[in-house]
Amino acid sequence: MINTRSIVFVLVGVIFSFGIILSNSDNTIRFNRQPSIHPPNDMSPDNIPQFVLISSDDNYNPAGLKWLIKVLNGRSNPGKKKDTDIYSGEQISMTFFWNTSNGGNNQTPEIVSALRYLNDSLGCEISNHTANHEQGGGFSVEEWKKEMKKVNQVLKDSILKDNKVQGFRTPFLEYNKNTFKAVKELGLFYDSSIEEGFQKNLAPGKYYWPYTLNYEAPGYKSSVRHQELKKKHPEYCISKWNYKNLWEIPCYAFQAPPDSILERKYKAGPGLREHIQESVGLKNGKINGLDWNLWAAPEGDGIQLNKKQTLAVLKYSFDKTYNGNRAPFSLVIHSPFYFNKGKFSNINNQEQREVIKKFLDYILTKKDVRVVSIEKYLKWLIDPVSI
Repeated sequence: MINTRSIVFVLVGVIFSFGIILSNSDNTIRFNRQPSIHPPNDMSPDNIPQFVLISSDDNYNPAGLKWLIKVLNGRSNPGKKKDTDIYSGEQISMTFFWNTSNGGNNQTPEIVSALRYLNDSLGCEISNHTANHEQGGGFSVEEWKKEMKKVNQVLKDSILKDNKVQGFRTPFLEYNKNTFKAVKELGLFYDSSIEEGFQKNLAPGKYYWPYTLNYEAPGYKSSVRHQELKKKHPEYCISKWNYKNLWEIPCYAFQAPPDSILERKYKAGPGLREHIQESVGLKNGKINGLDWNLWAAPEGDGIQLNKKQTLAVLKYSFDKTYNGNRAPFSLVIHSPFYFNKGKFSNINNQEQREVIKKFLDYILTKKDVRVVSIEKYLKWLIDPVSI
């Protein structure tokens, strides 16, 4: 005799499992990961890819987008395409955080066409960076959502082939307790605005892996942005971290090489760490992981590096990460800067572009490096496999 109750349990189990499969393919299941300096699933760093997450903010200059198309087009991840070697041999990709109205209309046919090509042909991710690129430390939830909704709509209607916007980054990396609530309410999968690495006891190779914001961001209280928020909008500081199942892909701090290896290994003159402390007051050679901070004047939170010094910082920070716990290495650039003549005093546009190309050529010599968009990286992180 057939047990009716057993049949019901089996059917429920099948439906539940099928629902998980559908949800997972749709990226609607959220996953939890506590902050940790260790790779997921206790994997050995030697057996996992070193992911490099290059992202570009703003993207309102067609020349900058066309240049990056050329840079990406000629480069692939090491190895041959294999089902078991994730992203090996594939076209390298990156993430573009876009404003629709940063200083004017950024929805021109030339810009839209470039973004479409990056997404359709090169596998790059196009994500949300607010419409107007305003400082949002004092924004309410609705003000954040208003800034995000316009970008989401344009991306879905005009640019993205699959109509899915996955991520968000705040302008100036300035956020408050309402930011992440707005991101969640709009159904985005991840944020990438919090800086990690400024804790005194941490250095590249020992930074926290990406985590979900069910838990306090380890770098929050030591970050420059948190100190600014406490001064400007203390009522909007975050006290309870309950942004369940929202991924945070941090912007990691760079570190300058010590004098003992600066000239010998990285071909730059001595005194970089002292220079950083004198310029912006940061100790141990730490500096924000954005191109702006490497090149701007001290009054703009920058350290005014030249080409050789910039490459030294990037290569040393990468090497420490690669030989350490292999948390992802992040580099935040701004594509318009590479064609803004005279913007920085110690490096010109041609040298800036050479820095990016030389750095890519340097890291792509490592057989286990994968240069991918944040979206692609998260697919691996949710279900990690060895290389």
